[in-house]
Amino acid sequence: MTSLPTDLVLSGIESCELNNRSSFTYIYTAHPDKHMHALGVEHDQVGNVIEEIDSEVERLWDELRNRNYDASVILTADHGHITVDSSDMVEIPDELLECLEYANVGVHGFVSFLTNHFHLNVHKILTLL
Repeated sequence: MTSLPTDLVLSGIESCELNNRSSFTYIYTAHPDKHMHALGVEHDQVGNVIEEIDSEVERLWDELRNRNYDASVILTADHGHITVDSSDMVEIPDELLECLEYANVGVHGFVSFLTNHFHLNVHKILTLL
C-alpha cells in the first residue's frame, strides 16, 4: 500500500489550527517513481499507484475545504518518465563514465536514461576532446 499519510497530515494541521498557529506541510513519496523504474510507465500497478495517490490528494483537499481551513495544495514532481525500448538504449563509453562524479543510475553496460541526478566533471570532458 502506498497511501499518503493523509490522516497524520490532517491531524497536524488541525493541531496548529486549534492553537492558532500557521503550518507548512511537505509530503514526499517515492511512488510512483520506484514502480515506473521497475515496471515501466504503462504497467497496471503504476496506474493503480497513481490512482491511489490521486484519491488521497483529493481526500486531503476535500477535508481541508470541509474544515474551512485557509490552505493551499501544491503538487510537483522532480522529473517525468517514459518507457524506452531496449533498442533505443545507448551504451555510455567508459571515457565518459569516468567523468561522472555522481550518477543515480547503473553506470556500467546499457542504461536507458540519465536523470538530472548526475554531475559531469566538465574539465575531464574537455580533456577528452
